[in-house]
Amino acid sequence: MQGRQGPGDEPWDKYASQRLEALSQTSRQRAIQRPAQMAQRPAHRPISENARTPRVGRLRKQDAPQRPFRQRVLFWGCGLLIFAVLVSVGTYIGFNLLNAAGNSSGAAKNVADFLESVQEAKYDQAYTYLSPAITLHLAQDDFINRAKNDDLCFGTIKDYTIVQNSTVYQSNTQSNTQSYTYTYTITRAKQKQPYQLHITLQQDPNAANTWKITDYSNDLGPTGQPVAACK
Repeated sequence: MQGRQGPGDEPWDKYASQRLEALSQTSRQRAIQRPAQMAQRPAHRPISENARTPRVGRLRKQDAPQRPFRQRVLFWGCGLLIFAVLVSVGTYIGFNLLNAAGNSSGAAKNVADFLESVQEAKYDQAYTYLSPAITLHLAQDDFINRAKNDDLCFGTIKDYTIVQNSTVYQSNTQSNTQSYTYTYTITRAKQKQPYQLHITLQQDPNAANTWKITDYSNDLGPTGQPVAACK
C-alpha cells in the first residue's frame, strides 16, 4: 500500500521532515537577530551611589525617665515648705500693715482732738491727751496757764493743718513701744506767719493702750518756750 503523498508528488513523510527542518532554522534565526538599538545598549546600567537616597530611620519615642519615689517626695516636700513660708511671711506682713494702719488712724485722731480742744480753749480736756511722761512734771494748772498765755500773746489758733508726708513712725523692739510723730502748721490770730508744731504720741499701757502725747515741742506757741507775759 502506497503512503500519503505531499505536494509535488513527494512522499508525505519526506515532505514533513523537510518542513520541520525549515521551521527550526527560521526560529533559530529569529532568536539570534536583534535590533540595532538593542545591540548598542549595555546589558547592565550601574546605579550611581549619589542617586541613592539614604533612608532615615524613624526616631523612637523614649519614655521620660522615672524619678525615684524618694526624690519625688523630697521635691514636693520642699515645694510645700516654701509655700508655707511664703504664706506665713505674707500673713505677718499683712497683719502688721493692718495693725500699723489702725494705730496710725488712732494716733492721728487723738492729736487732732488735742489741737481742737486747744483751739476751742478747752484746756482741761486737752490735758487728758497728755501722757504720764508730761503730766508727771507738768500739773494741769500749769498747762492751762501756759496755753492761755500763748493765746493772749500770739492769738488763738485759727487753723491747723498737717504737713503732707510728715508722719514719722518708730518702733522700739526692746521696750515693745511704737510712736508716731506728726508735724502741723499752726496759724494764730496775732501771728503774720504760721509756724510748725511737732507732736509725738505713744500708746499708754496704763490707759488701755490709748495714744497719748509724749512731746509737743515743749510749748504750743511759736517760740517753743513758755511765755510768762506778753511784751
